[in-house]
Amino acid sequence: MSISMHDIATKCGVSAMTVSRSLNPAHHHLVNEQTRHKIMAFCERHNYGPNYSARTLAVRKTFSIGLIQPWVQQIGASHTYGLMLKYFVDELRTYDYTISLLPLNTDSPDSVDREVVKAIRTGRVDGFISLTGFIGKTALDEMSKRKFAIVTFNMPSDPVQEIDDFRHVRIDSRPAVATLFEHLHQLGHDRIAFAGYSNSCLQRLNLYREFLPNESDLLLVPSDRKSIDKSLLHGYKLVFDMWPRLKKYTAVTCINDAFAIGLCQGLKDKGMIPGKDIAVAGFDDLESGETSAFLTTVHPPLKKAAKKCIESLMSQIRAKQIASNTATTVDAKLIIRESTADSARG
Repeated sequence: MSISMHDIATKCGVSAMTVSRSLNPAHHHLVNEQTRHKIMAFCERHNYGPNYSARTLAVRKTFSIGLIQPWVQQIGASHTYGLMLKYFVDELRTYDYTISLLPLNTDSPDSVDREVVKAIRTGRVDGFISLTGFIGKTALDEMSKRKFAIVTFNMPSDPVQEIDDFRHVRIDSRPAVATLFEHLHQLGHDRIAFAGYSNSCLQRLNLYREFLPNESDLLLVPSDRKSIDKSLLHGYKLVFDMWPRLKKYTAVTCINDAFAIGLCQGLKDKGMIPGKDIAVAGFDDLESGETSAFLTTVHPPLKKAAKKCIESLMSQIRAKQIASNTATTVDAKLIIRESTADSARG
């Protein structure tokens, strides 16, 4: 037998308005915490939830945010993209919102504009998070005209279009990478290499270039966007394919943690001890077992960045206007672990 909001109010000894506020993330702060927990526990026991269709019609909101991300395959293949999506979903859940992946075609930049404009005009979403630089003038004009909420965000390895007049959240990895090189120099390392890809994650590659004296210190393999398993393999193979060059260095910084973990395994198979015979550092702070717990790495604060993105979107949606052109920066930080700690050079 189904129950109504009035039934819940009667059973909990409160008004129907109090029940309504408790179930609405935008208003539940108006209800005493103990009362709210009592109501939520009762609803959970009886599998009761608000009627989203009715609420959508009543307030003229979809309670959905569109994710503009042309590389949808990356979400399944990349740990970082998958984790960022999880954090977006978690943050949106606190506002009772969901996320909608727009069906974009990277081979046709115009399709990005068409899908974004269609989503706005059909009322499919209440706002956008953009992880791409492919938004064109047509879509931007439509957003501006309708005062549509949007925030752009750059993944730690990819450049993104910072759109004039809109809000932007970025992760600044440069201070953490500078600290990494300072850490290695303090340990006595003066022969430092970078291992990674020649034609993907170019923003990260160019960042490391700033701290290396010679282009010859870049140990690069060609690759497009790959999964974690491929990065592990590429890191492992690089040890054997480039050993005459690699063995000259006392420290190696890597494009990501998976690449670094593969490289560490290759070094072990060469009879080297990572962290003692050669320092190794990664990027992403990937949580994947014992090896990652050993790895010095750059930690991009994805969860904090996701929170900033969603807070910006919700404030725009509540105010029914686009935020001014401002950028919020969150800094990455260096996590020092065993893979560099015991590798000092005298």
